[in-house]
Amino acid sequence: MALILGYLFSFFTLTIALLHIFRDERKEMFSPVVPVLLYLFLGIGLRGIANLSLSESRLDKVLDPTSPYFDQLMIRAFGIAILGTLFFLMGDVTGRRIGCGRFQFREPILSRRGSNLAMLTGILFLLAGGAPLLSQLGLAAFTNPAENAVHAVAGYFWTFPLMFGGIYGIVLSIAYRWSQEKSAGILRIAALVIVVVSVYMSTSSKAALIVPVLMLLTIRHLILGRISLKLVLLTPLSFFLMLPFLYFYRSFGFLGLKGLLSSSPEAIPFNSGWKLFFNRSYMIESLIASIHYTPQVFSYQFGKPWLEVFYFWIPRAFWPNKPYSQGYLFGKTYFSSSPLSGESFFAVSWLGDAYLNFGILGVPLLLFLLGLGLRFAYDFLGGSKSGVGGAFIFAAAFYHIAIGAEQSLAGFLTLMISYVGVAVVLLMVATLLSRPGSSSIDKESV
Repeated sequence: MALILGYLFSFFTLTIALLHIFRDERKEMFSPVVPVLLYLFLGIGLRGIANLSLSESRLDKVLDPTSPYFDQLMIRAFGIAILGTLFFLMGDVTGRRIGCGRFQFREPILSRRGSNLAMLTGILFLLAGGAPLLSQLGLAAFTNPAENAVHAVAGYFWTFPLMFGGIYGIVLSIAYRWSQEKSAGILRIAALVIVVVSVYMSTSSKAALIVPVLMLLTIRHLILGRISLKLVLLTPLSFFLMLPFLYFYRSFGFLGLKGLLSSSPEAIPFNSGWKLFFNRSYMIESLIASIHYTPQVFSYQFGKPWLEVFYFWIPRAFWPNKPYSQGYLFGKTYFSSSPLSGESFFAVSWLGDAYLNFGILGVPLLLFLLGLGLRFAYDFLGGSKSGVGGAFIFAAAFYHIAIGAEQSLAGFLTLMISYVGVAVVLLMVATLLSRPGSSSIDKESV
């Protein structure tokens, strides 16, 4: 029965996602529904089928994947996932029917001068964000992702969003040139590559490689409508092929050269590409853990973890006793059997978060509101009148929307506020510096 539900959920989510991609001449290709459903398809559907078929699970130290009880948990998890997905789609449909598109982002006036100075501001953000890592680690900041991860957890939250500002600034400048029917320019592409490599090597964050590509694809689709479906499909395939290399670099940071040479072949990522693909998202296990432990071991939270949204921005240096994020605490409690418990963040997932806060009743309510809110954001920022500014802000949010389904609600909102907030500041800089005083310069240069 559990396998049947797994196949049913996988078929349902993949089919609806594909229908949205090809709907209205592919106008909905970058709507929030598509990445959310595809992520649920991978993290709940395929991952759950793999767990049942291979009798493997991240919870195998506390739950036997071959036991009837594990099957029962899987049935409940797939049922909750189906319920949540239906209400997420209902929220999206409700947003379209009540006319969220009537409210659209007021397009700011941009100029070449303003977009270029915003790009320089982004580079300053990059330097400001990287300063703490460089001061603590020196050149090791570019070769030791293990230390970078520890420092990020220890209170350098704003380091990563500021460093991504370097990427956002160059992307905004490219988007402006596209809006003027011009090419991106070799210098801007070269600058983007240099910044992306620098951010990736100093953070070991795969998002540094994914975000600029997703942003450029999203912006080109929204403001020009000229994007090849083959190019869109080629992007995740290319990233999949890169996964072993990316994990090899991270393993090098954690184990060092001697550690890698002394490791068994199975420990080296090049030999387990398909496992890396499935292990990237373990939403089904997070949901199972929430069902198994709540409320039998841990009481319902009733929204307490969501308060993090109001204080996450305070540096731990100013508030040493600041509560840890839900992702960190979730690992210490619900995944206490994991060797990474207490050392890393664990993905709670929207579904698991809704359940451990309000039980089964929280799932349809939270997922409906998320579907409605994301539809409003898409229509407000990506509408026909929004232009470069709205497309740029939505593009900055798109990656976090795409992986949002695996996060807690508080984690999703804090990342949206911090990363998209940096993009908003850069757009404001570009707008302020594009006011009429610089119009004579722009007419000559555009």
